[in-house]
Amino acid sequence: MNTTEKNQRRVLQKLLKQASGTDFGRKHGFADISSAEEYAKAVYIQTYEDVAPWVERMKKGEADVLWPGIVNRFAISAGTTGTPKEMPLPKQRETTDRRFMRKVVLNYFLKRPNLFSLLGTQLSLVGNVEPSEEYPGVTIGEVSGFLGLMAPWYLARLQVVHPKTMAALPFSKKMELALRESANRDVRVISALPSVTLRFLQNMLERTGKNSIAEVWPNLRIFVSGGEPLGSFRAHIEKLCEGLEIDFIENYGASEGYFAFNTDPERTDMQLVTDNDVYYEWIPNPPSDRVKLLELDPIPTWQVEAGVPYAMIVTTSSGIWRYALNDVIEFTETGSSPRIRVRGRISDIMAKYGEDIEAAHILQVLDRVSKEMSAEYSSYTAGSILNDEFPSPTHAFFIEWVKKPDDMHEFAVRFDEQMKKINRSFQIRREGDSIAFPKFFELDKDVIEAWQQRFFNVRAQTKLPRIIHDQEKVEDLMERCRGSKNS
Repeated sequence: MNTTEKNQRRVLQKLLKQASGTDFGRKHGFADISSAEEYAKAVYIQTYEDVAPWVERMKKGEADVLWPGIVNRFAISAGTTGTPKEMPLPKQRETTDRRFMRKVVLNYFLKRPNLFSLLGTQLSLVGNVEPSEEYPGVTIGEVSGFLGLMAPWYLARLQVVHPKTMAALPFSKKMELALRESANRDVRVISALPSVTLRFLQNMLERTGKNSIAEVWPNLRIFVSGGEPLGSFRAHIEKLCEGLEIDFIENYGASEGYFAFNTDPERTDMQLVTDNDVYYEWIPNPPSDRVKLLELDPIPTWQVEAGVPYAMIVTTSSGIWRYALNDVIEFTETGSSPRIRVRGRISDIMAKYGEDIEAAHILQVLDRVSKEMSAEYSSYTAGSILNDEFPSPTHAFFIEWVKKPDDMHEFAVRFDEQMKKINRSFQIRREGDSIAFPKFFELDKDVIEAWQQRFFNVRAQTKLPRIIHDQEKVEDLMERCRGSKNS
């Protein structure tokens, strides 16, 4: 039995024992479960629709529901849909998160023993935390906001703006305050979503008139990121910080828990944490159909293989049991030190016209063609449209360029050809002219921000969706791109 299996079996038994006296634990016989195999038979895979009624009881003040005691803090999962989910944050979860962050910090200083170079100011663009208007005594917010509030006093004092202040502000005011207060400070560390970091740096350069962040903060050394994959944004951030030697610390976490982090600044994959109150299961080659997905049998972490896409099922100290996340994960290494990479989202698929284009397909083709044409991008999204202007179904791709291709028409031709090669459904429809040649539009930060403000309740964790499923949103973004300074 390797270390991963020992850790995971130990974590599962600990969580089951702690929750055996809860309503959920009694209903599913936690006290009598002695193995991972028995657990898989006792509890079916959960979606948020399954969890929501239990969470509602907890918000009303009931004790011992999903986790022992009364839980009065709930983390919003902002996601990309604009429809928030609320996950319990018991005291045990607070301990779990702190332990995870200690692992991240300790690992970094073992790799980079440069503590004194980081003792300047730090800036954390954390999410919002606020009292619930509907449930007295209940606090609801983004997990990064709660994590900021947990920061010990000696770290909070290093912040440009105190975490309590940041967590209480709406996103637009948070960004404005951070820009104003940090412009003339010695910022050494920035912690935020990659997309938020990118917007913040772009706004700072506009405000100061500088050409590089190195002119604003010459001692900046670390970006701590999470909540969305760093890879799409890293090249653009590095370009804005030309002249600086930046370390990127990426962690993979969500409202449900923290799962992995980048243990090596020279690598882009992450170490899966197997000993910190999270028990994982994995569904290989997950279908995009959610119903079909939930009918499949997951496997434990000690049985996974490298290079295979998996859906992720988690049991955590939040009091969620066999909960299906929407991420697709690929293992780069297995065994006692498993490492992972986030490939995309299970439900991100364009299938309105039978094309079945997954977000992973778009990412694969975008990376390949960009490399061929010496182009670089940061943000992107896509949607389909059919209206008077586009009488045949048309895919619209919106891209924020770090380095734009010299010939966009040639880029579109190559993109179309590559998509045909990897997606048979798309190929058939393109060759039959049932789907038109794709259209490409250039994004910039102002367009993204204005579009998000119209359609989403913008928070620090609001992300640009990989697929836009609502045609109104596609049309609106298209018009904003046409009217921007880059058009």
